[in-house]
Amino acid sequence: MRARADFVRSLLVSTPAGTHVAPMFDRVHIDEKWFVVNKTKRRVYLTPTEPNPQRHAQHKSHLPKLMFLCAITRPRVDPATGASFDRGIGIWPFAEEIPAYRSSSNRQAGTLETKPLPANKETYKAMIMTEVVPAVVSKWPAWGGRHIVLQRDNANPHRVVTSADLTATMVTTGLSIMVECQPPQSPDLNMLDLGFFSALQSEQFKRKRAALTSWCRGFVRHSTISPARRWITRSSLYNT
Repeated sequence: MRARADFVRSLLVSTPAGTHVAPMFDRVHIDEKWFVVNKTKRRVYLTPTEPNPQRHAQHKSHLPKLMFLCAITRPRVDPATGASFDRGIGIWPFAEEIPAYRSSSNRQAGTLETKPLPANKETYKAMIMTEVVPAVVSKWPAWGGRHIVLQRDNANPHRVVTSADLTATMVTTGLSIMVECQPPQSPDLNMLDLGFFSALQSEQFKRKRAALTSWCRGFVRHSTISPARRWITRSSLYNT
């Protein structure tokens, strides 16, 4: 509880008008989560003449799923030009596409298939250094601040990436990036856990179920919006 209070206190800004929470435009929230292709149970409304929808799976405990790493930042508007920045930084699956070794009734040999990768220290660091950091550098608005904080939780694989690793890659970009861990047992201090992930999963459930490869590509394509209202909700948590 004390670590949580200290973290919130570090984000307070004192002005002549009073003390308020910093806008946190310099923060990029990163986290990972398992997303499933389909629910184990669904409720549907049918007319008397409609047939029951057919769903097939090997077992309800073996539904296709993938872990994604997501990075988002707060939407903003340039007061000078009116330019807006409301997109997320990106979302990437812990997966790789490899050609099928043999033919089957569903696909030919050589067809690219999506295979999950383990989310360990090696794959996490590779994802941060080759995907997240380049995406932050390329999408960060030119009129934004030059200092960026990557906020993450305290999972063991996350500790392999340090601020020194990121500083070495930022020499020629003009940006300064550091990592910061949020307090333990405080998922509500991360925008992704506060509501973005659950909203994203609910939105995907509305879409037609597809093969894992096409579902993965569609998931990435429709997961780039970072609604501003959720950031306001997050700021209100600091008042409690």
